Amino acid sequence: MPTQTLGQRVLLRRRTLGWSQKKLAELCGFPYQVISGLERGHHDIYAQRLALLAQRLGVSTDYLLGLSEEEQRYA
Repeated sequence: MPTQTLGQRVLLRRRTLGWSQKKLAELCGFPYQVISGLERGHHDIYAQRLALLAQRLGVSTDYLLGLSEEEQRYA
């Protein structure tokens, strides 16, 4: 069982990168409310958006989902 939620992992990675919710949302092409709701645990995200979010944050989807502690994406 993951110790952090998807939203918590997005929040931590976003802050590590020094990005605002608005910047991350713009990079992903969706409203900042999606990022805000996701980080607060109020929204789920579908697979296509999850893949894009992971790509923009530079981490694997497994990391965001808590299936791996390894942040790096695999080519």
